[in-house]
Amino acid sequence: MPTETAFLNCPNPSCQRANSEDLQDCHNCGTRLVKRYLWATSPDLRPLGNALDFLEVGQRMGDRYLYKGNHIFLDLKPGVPPHIPSEISTSLQTYLKLFPYRLHLPQPYELLTLKSTLPPVLLLEGAPINPSLLDQAPLNPPLMPTLKDQWAKASPMRQLHWLWQIAHLWQPLKVLGVANSLLDHHFLRVEGPVVRIRELRADPSSSVELSQLGQMWLLLAKQANPLINRFLQHLAQGLTEGQIFAMDRAISELDRALHYCRQSQTTHFSLCTASDKGPSRSHNEDACYPLQTSPGQSISSFQGSDPLCAIVCDGIGGHAGGEVASQQAIESILASLNWDKLSAAKSPLERVDRIVDLLDRLIRHANTVISDRNDQEHRHERQRMGTTLVMAVVPPPV
Repeated sequence: MPTETAFLNCPNPSCQRANSEDLQDCHNCGTRLVKRYLWATSPDLRPLGNALDFLEVGQRMGDRYLYKGNHIFLDLKPGVPPHIPSEISTSLQTYLKLFPYRLHLPQPYELLTLKSTLPPVLLLEGAPINPSLLDQAPLNPPLMPTLKDQWAKASPMRQLHWLWQIAHLWQPLKVLGVANSLLDHHFLRVEGPVVRIRELRADPSSSVELSQLGQMWLLLAKQANPLINRFLQHLAQGLTEGQIFAMDRAISELDRALHYCRQSQTTHFSLCTASDKGPSRSHNEDACYPLQTSPGQSISSFQGSDPLCAIVCDGIGGHAGGEVASQQAIESILASLNWDKLSAAKSPLERVDRIVDLLDRLIRHANTVISDRNDQEHRHERQRMGTTLVMAVVPPPV
């Protein structure tokens, strides 16, 4: 079958015009085009084999998917929901149960039938695909680099953080019988500081054990940064020999190593907030911190003991005074943000618990302040002010 030019539909429901794949915005309405590249794998958590060998690059499957080669399809109708099967298989449920870990793991998108004589393939959304490599490496999948390939180039902090992420994925994947996915170097990809898994693979009949992960880490430890080389060898050996028999203990060891490694680093942060009234509102009901000093954007730099946080509040639509509630929420949080109690924490994990508790109290207090004002001003129903809150914080170093 001849190669076809890729034209994908605009995701705007009122437009849906066809656009060339090389465009960034719809040529008709200006909406940003969604380029959803999907990874094809077996729906039963096994190797896919040669199920895609008969496909040619540029071949369409039905009226929706375009084959880009190397297990990758492009969704030509990104604004249309994919078909959801009436029955969800156990394998698909495994992916869905791991949805909270979607930063690291792809999620099912659609079961695609290639031929009536072949079983369907599973298209995964959020796989570690690097679109910039689609046309540069026809013989190799255009994926993010493997952790193994990037390991020796990484800083000690990044090496520790990669292992920390894998450690946190171990237990949920093991419970669902897919911890084997963390033992394959081809599956372990990295996008900057984030570990990303290509796909899930079912564990063999014999149970996957921590000792196997320890053996893998022992190989990495030999190429680790000299600052953490001995620590990682000791940790990996403990896992391999069964001296560390619970992942919680390994995570605690990694937490301590990250804590001490961080002390030797100087960090500088730049925060940016942006807000807009949107296409249908007469005025902006949002508020943000750092404050916007120019239309649409604010950038501020922080060092030392400044309150290092970014906040965006979006006034509740259909209610009065959204901008007032948004601003009051930010003022309340900034006035109460105090890290003093963190110094009493006896361990990194206890410090995290104290941070979570502090943020919880800050948000509850801001909600109470807005609610009390509504009561004092005798506001009812849609006259009551309300807002949402999204906040990112960086606690001060120990």
